[in-house]
Amino acid sequence: MRCICFVTLVLYFFIAKVAAQSGQTKSPANAVHDTIVSEAGKNSFLQGLLPVPQRVKIAEAIFEVDKNWVIQTGPGVGEKDPAVLSVAEGLQELFELKLRVQSNEIDKISSRLSLIIQPGSVTAGTTTDTNRIALTQQAYSLSMHKNKITVKANASPGLFYGVQTLLQILKKQNGNILFPEGEMVDWPDMNLRMIYWDDAHHLEYLDVLKREIKQAASFKINAFALKLEGHFQYESAKSIVEPQALSPQEYQELTDFALAHYVQLVPYLDGPAHVSFILKHPEYVGLRAFPNSNYQMNVSDPKTDSLLLGLFGDLINANKGVEYILLSNDEAYYTGKSPYEIESAKAAGGNGRLLAQFITRISNELNKRGRKVMFWGEYPLTLADIKTLPAHLINGVYDSAWAPAFKSQGMRQMIYTSIQGEEPLFPNYYPLPADSMLHKDKAIGKGNVRNALETIKQAVAEKKADLMGVIVAGWADAGLHPETFWLGYATGAAAGWNNSDATDKELTDHFYKSFYRSGTIQMGRVYQLLSKQAQFFDDSWEWQNSDLRTPIFGNHAEVYKTPHPALDQTLQALPVPGGKNLSVNKLWGVNNEKRLRLTDAFLKDNDELINLIH
Repeated sequence: MRCICFVTLVLYFFIAKVAAQSGQTKSPANAVHDTIVSEAGKNSFLQGLLPVPQRVKIAEAIFEVDKNWVIQTGPGVGEKDPAVLSVAEGLQELFELKLRVQSNEIDKISSRLSLIIQPGSVTAGTTTDTNRIALTQQAYSLSMHKNKITVKANASPGLFYGVQTLLQILKKQNGNILFPEGEMVDWPDMNLRMIYWDDAHHLEYLDVLKREIKQAASFKINAFALKLEGHFQYESAKSIVEPQALSPQEYQELTDFALAHYVQLVPYLDGPAHVSFILKHPEYVGLRAFPNSNYQMNVSDPKTDSLLLGLFGDLINANKGVEYILLSNDEAYYTGKSPYEIESAKAAGGNGRLLAQFITRISNELNKRGRKVMFWGEYPLTLADIKTLPAHLINGVYDSAWAPAFKSQGMRQMIYTSIQGEEPLFPNYYPLPADSMLHKDKAIGKGNVRNALETIKQAVAEKKADLMGVIVAGWADAGLHPETFWLGYATGAAAGWNNSDATDKELTDHFYKSFYRSGTIQMGRVYQLLSKQAQFFDDSWEWQNSDLRTPIFGNHAEVYKTPHPALDQTLQALPVPGGKNLSVNKLWGVNNEKRLRLTDAFLKDNDELINLIH
């Protein structure tokens, strides 16, 4: 059964790339629609738009773009402007259409795609984010009429985003590239739409990382937090560098590529916890908070600060042009509990206060380097500790109860959502019904996309924080590749751009059409089957104490006095014939009746899945 699931996932990656190259679509409908997503879903031209634009008017007429059209660079736009390069490249890659680029001087009779930057030409409507300058720079208008398409923006980022919307709206049918008559005005609800890309346990080639950044930009994602751990060639700690690590030159090249697509490549570094990639090395054993655990550093040792600041400094030196940096104090559960830290915690006023002092020291130094520092405002910090943190910090974890305290401290905040946690085979996009599970207590509820959207909508509606964006995380610790997170990345970021009444189903359907382009069918069913197959595989096992793996050191609440055994998957052994008449114990069949019945049903679903992918 494990083989079947892994074969399925491999085929999933295959279809993801093949489907993206297809060039046919369903016949477009002719109708007038407004900005409501449920209405937009009835029109094939709007079904692949992600994020959904703020204001849309589509008329009945449909027109064609052909090889006789010209890309016209209007006022404020050079031929090397990112929007010009993006639309020319997109037309060629998606539609095999190569158009010449020409400046203002153009025959008025010619059919044209005009790109114009005119400050003050596009007004952003009501927004959650109070940073109106940044939002206005990303706003654009899109006008589509016979023989003329015009993308107009206040600044270059907006022009680039207008082009991404245009590339999504164009459809190829019977060899013709079609677009509807209509008007759009669009702007982001929040300035920053960040995804977290986890390369701690694997590493893409540089060209693949560029492709992922380009994909992010097409969804108007403008921040890409990259976790490398040992996959960067640190000058200050060469012993932790792993094979094939990115060089500083490659990291700067990737940074520049991202900036050219209006994406901030944000360095991500853990500390003081989740640092086994450092503390497993003999040189740094002395920095451990506990001698028998490489999980967390001793924050009372000045050498911890020096090491982390050296690592951050190496990343900053190869990341010129970026505003942000992410200090991940994630799950620093044991701060103040170490024998080396107990007295320091008492002197500081508690374990949370000791962590707050550590965050303050590191973030102040990073701020001096010109970076806006994001961190996780969570346990073991307490409400009382928030007032001791510097106002320049950006809190990356929204919490309804704590949000007013961060706002009172003058901190801006992000809304954190996670699209993947510990799922071993595929993200839980579609929940498996409890009656299809052996262990009903493991039912996931609503599914990852709906959970993410509800988290974002609730935080916005509460109006308790000075919100500036969303972070959509996907953890690859369990072995999944971040490619499988794109559905969550795109829909979560879309809610940061347009916090409308769009449902998770509507945005998910938009994703399938946008990511896989035209010509693919039943992708929703493929994802549904992948999700449910993976959940059943995980649910189909029983668990037993492991006598082979390292015991668990502790949890969020405590360091175990005696480490707890890890759990391994197991199944009840099949009965062996015995006795004089070689009889078989029939209790095995009784005990596993539901397991066998569900397995039979899921094997049939797996056949359907493999057939769909083929």
